[in-house]
Amino acid sequence: MYKVFAVLFLVSALLIVSCSDNTTNNNNTTNLNSVKVSNFSADTSGQTFKLFSFKNNAVVPVSDSATTKWDIGFKKTSIIVNSAPYGPGLAGIQILAGTDFATLKTAPDAGYTSGSIDPSSKWYNYNQDTHIISPIPGVVIVMKTADGKYVKMRISSYYKDNPATPDQTSISPFYTFDFVYQPDGTKNF
Repeated sequence: MYKVFAVLFLVSALLIVSCSDNTTNNNNTTNLNSVKVSNFSADTSGQTFKLFSFKNNAVVPVSDSATTKWDIGFKKTSIIVNSAPYGPGLAGIQILAGTDFATLKTAPDAGYTSGSIDPSSKWYNYNQDTHIISPIPGVVIVMKTADGKYVKMRISSYYKDNPATPDQTSISPFYTFDFVYQPDGTKNF
Protein backbone atom coordinates (compact mmCIF):
# COMPACT_ATOMS: atom_id res chain seq x y z
CA MET A 1 0.00 0.00 0.00
CA TYR A 2 2.89 2.34 0.80
CA LYS A 3 4.30 1.82 -2.73
CA VAL A 4 0.95 2.75 -4.29
CA PHE A 5 0.83 6.02 -2.30
CA ALA A 6 4.44 6.74 -3.18
CA VAL A 7 3.74 6.23 -6.89
CA LEU A 8 0.58 8.38 -6.73
CA PHE A 9 2.52 11.10 -4.90
CA LEU A 10 5.27 10.99 -7.53
CA VAL A 11 2.77 11.16 -10.42
CA SER A 12 0.94 14.07 -8.71
CA ALA A 13 4.20 15.96 -8.22
CA LEU A 14 5.12 15.46 -11.90
CA LEU A 15 1.72 16.73 -13.01
CA ILE A 16 2.05 19.84 -10.85
CA VAL A 17 5.52 20.58 -12.20
CA SER A 18 4.32 19.91 -15.74
CA CYS A 19 1.40 22.33 -15.33
CA SER A 20 3.71 24.98 -13.87
CA ASP A 21 6.05 24.67 -16.84
CA ASN A 22 3.17 25.07 -19.31
CA THR A 23 1.98 28.22 -17.57
CA THR A 24 5.46 29.69 -17.77
CA ASN A 25 5.75 28.83 -21.45
CA ASN A 26 2.42 30.49 -22.25
CA ASN A 27 3.76 33.76 -20.84
CA ASN A 28 7.13 33.47 -22.57
CA THR A 29 7.75 36.72 -24.43
CA THR A 30 9.78 35.00 -27.16
CA ASN A 31 6.56 33.58 -28.65
CA LEU A 32 5.22 36.91 -29.96
CA ASN A 33 4.01 36.90 -33.54
CA SER A 34 4.82 39.37 -36.26
CA VAL A 35 1.72 40.92 -37.86
CA LYS A 36 1.67 42.15 -41.46
CA VAL A 37 -0.49 45.12 -42.44
CA SER A 38 -0.97 45.59 -46.18
CA ASN A 39 -2.36 48.52 -48.15
CA PHE A 40 -2.80 50.79 -45.13
CA SER A 41 -4.05 53.91 -46.88
CA ALA A 42 -2.45 57.10 -45.63
CA ASP A 43 -4.98 59.10 -47.62
CA THR A 44 -3.86 62.70 -47.73
CA SER A 45 -6.94 64.27 -49.27
CA GLY A 46 -7.59 65.93 -45.91
CA GLN A 47 -5.27 67.54 -43.43
CA THR A 48 -5.55 64.72 -40.90
CA PHE A 49 -3.35 61.74 -40.21
CA LYS A 50 -4.64 58.19 -40.63
CA LEU A 51 -4.48 56.68 -37.12
CA PHE A 52 -3.63 53.10 -36.13
CA SER A 53 -3.70 51.02 -32.93
CA PHE A 54 -1.07 48.28 -32.55
CA LYS A 55 -2.94 46.72 -29.62
CA ASN A 56 -6.08 46.24 -31.71
CA ASN A 57 -4.35 45.96 -35.11
CA ALA A 58 -6.93 48.40 -36.43
CA VAL A 59 -7.56 51.81 -37.93
CA VAL A 60 -8.78 54.33 -35.34
CA PRO A 61 -11.26 57.02 -36.42
CA VAL A 62 -9.97 60.59 -36.43
CA SER A 63 -12.80 61.40 -34.03
CA ASP A 64 -10.73 59.50 -31.40
CA SER A 65 -7.58 61.56 -32.00
CA ALA A 66 -7.86 63.18 -28.54
CA THR A 67 -7.82 59.75 -26.82
CA THR A 68 -5.22 57.06 -26.17
CA LYS A 69 -7.00 54.64 -28.53
CA TRP A 70 -4.36 55.18 -31.23
CA ASP A 71 -0.57 54.81 -31.29
CA ILE A 72 0.73 55.98 -34.66
CA GLY A 73 -0.50 58.20 -37.48
CA PHE A 74 0.49 58.40 -41.16
CA LYS A 75 0.11 61.20 -43.71
CA LYS A 76 2.19 60.85 -46.87
CA THR A 77 5.68 60.10 -45.52
CA SER A 78 5.10 61.84 -42.19
CA ILE A 79 4.67 59.69 -39.10
CA ILE A 80 3.36 60.91 -35.75
CA VAL A 81 2.79 59.16 -32.43
CA ASN A 82 0.22 59.65 -29.70
CA SER A 83 2.01 62.13 -27.45
CA ALA A 84 2.26 65.92 -27.26
CA PRO A 85 1.51 67.84 -29.40
CA TYR A 86 -0.56 65.27 -31.34
CA GLY A 87 -2.33 63.40 -28.56
CA PRO A 88 -2.59 62.73 -24.83
CA GLY A 89 -0.69 59.42 -24.88
CA LEU A 90 2.74 58.35 -23.63
CA ALA A 91 4.06 57.35 -27.06
CA GLY A 92 7.65 57.74 -28.14
CA ILE A 93 9.41 56.68 -31.32
CA GLN A 94 12.90 56.10 -32.65
CA ILE A 95 14.57 54.76 -35.76
CA LEU A 96 17.22 52.08 -35.52
CA ALA A 97 19.31 51.93 -38.70
CA GLY A 98 21.31 48.86 -39.67
CA THR A 99 19.09 46.62 -37.55
CA ASP A 100 17.64 43.23 -38.39
CA PHE A 101 13.92 43.18 -37.59
CA ALA A 102 13.84 39.46 -36.76
CA THR A 103 16.81 39.50 -34.40
CA LEU A 104 15.90 42.70 -32.50
CA LYS A 105 14.73 41.16 -29.23
CA THR A 106 14.71 44.14 -26.85
CA ALA A 107 13.50 47.73 -27.22
CA PRO A 108 16.10 50.36 -26.25
CA ASP A 109 15.85 51.93 -22.80
CA ALA A 110 16.23 55.50 -24.06
CA GLY A 111 16.29 57.61 -27.23
CA TYR A 112 12.55 57.95 -27.89
CA THR A 113 11.19 61.15 -29.40
CA SER A 114 7.65 62.28 -28.61
CA GLY A 115 5.29 63.66 -31.21
CA SER A 116 6.89 62.52 -34.46
CA ILE A 117 9.96 60.92 -35.95
CA ASP A 118 13.07 63.04 -35.49
CA PRO A 119 13.46 64.94 -38.81
CA SER A 120 17.12 63.88 -39.02
CA SER A 121 16.05 60.22 -38.98
CA LYS A 122 14.59 58.72 -42.12
CA TRP A 123 12.83 55.47 -42.82
CA TYR A 124 12.92 56.01 -46.61
CA ASN A 125 14.94 57.26 -49.55
CA TYR A 126 13.42 59.58 -52.14
CA ASN A 127 14.55 59.45 -55.77
CA GLN A 128 14.20 62.96 -57.23
CA ASP A 129 14.31 61.68 -60.83
CA THR A 130 11.60 59.01 -60.51
CA HIS A 131 9.83 60.46 -57.43
CA ILE A 132 9.83 56.96 -55.92
CA ILE A 133 9.88 56.50 -52.14
CA SER A 134 11.79 53.39 -51.05
CA PRO A 135 11.94 52.12 -47.47
CA ILE A 136 15.56 51.83 -46.32
CA PRO A 137 16.57 48.20 -45.71
CA GLY A 138 17.68 47.58 -42.12
CA VAL A 139 15.56 50.34 -40.61
CA VAL A 140 13.42 49.29 -37.67
CA ILE A 141 11.05 51.73 -35.99
CA VAL A 142 10.73 51.08 -32.26
CA MET A 143 7.90 52.66 -30.32
CA LYS A 144 6.51 53.07 -26.89
CA THR A 145 2.73 53.06 -27.47
CA ALA A 146 0.15 55.50 -26.16
CA ASP A 147 -0.38 53.27 -23.11
CA GLY A 148 3.31 52.53 -22.49
CA LYS A 149 3.71 49.16 -24.26
CA TYR A 150 6.45 48.45 -26.84
CA VAL A 151 6.33 47.75 -30.57
CA LYS A 152 8.88 47.14 -33.28
CA MET A 153 7.87 47.91 -36.85
CA ARG A 154 9.39 47.57 -40.32
CA ILE A 155 7.95 49.41 -43.33
CA SER A 156 8.39 47.39 -46.52
CA SER A 157 6.41 49.43 -49.05
CA TYR A 158 4.80 52.80 -49.63
CA TYR A 159 2.79 51.64 -52.65
CA LYS A 160 -0.48 49.79 -53.14
CA ASP A 161 -0.10 46.00 -53.37
CA ASN A 162 3.60 46.24 -52.43
CA PRO A 163 5.09 46.12 -55.97
CA ALA A 164 8.57 44.60 -56.23
CA THR A 165 9.73 47.57 -58.33
CA PRO A 166 7.52 50.63 -57.87
CA ASP A 167 7.37 53.10 -60.73
CA GLN A 168 5.52 56.31 -61.51
CA THR A 169 2.31 54.37 -62.14
CA SER A 170 2.39 52.84 -58.63
CA ILE A 171 -0.35 54.15 -56.37
CA SER A 172 0.69 55.77 -53.08
CA PRO A 173 0.54 56.22 -50.13
CA PHE A 174 -0.42 52.67 -49.17
CA TYR A 175 1.86 51.40 -46.43
CA THR A 176 2.80 47.76 -45.99
CA PHE A 177 4.47 47.10 -42.64
CA ASP A 178 5.21 44.33 -40.17
CA PHE A 179 5.02 44.83 -36.43
CA VAL A 180 5.47 42.95 -33.18
CA TYR A 181 3.47 44.27 -30.23
CA GLN A 182 4.50 43.40 -26.66
CA PRO A 183 1.30 43.48 -24.54
CA ASP A 184 2.91 42.80 -21.15
CA GLY A 185 4.72 46.15 -20.90
CA THR A 186 8.25 44.72 -21.04
CA LYS A 187 10.72 45.70 -23.74
CA ASN A 188 11.18 42.10 -24.86
CA PHE A 189 10.22 41.04 -28.36
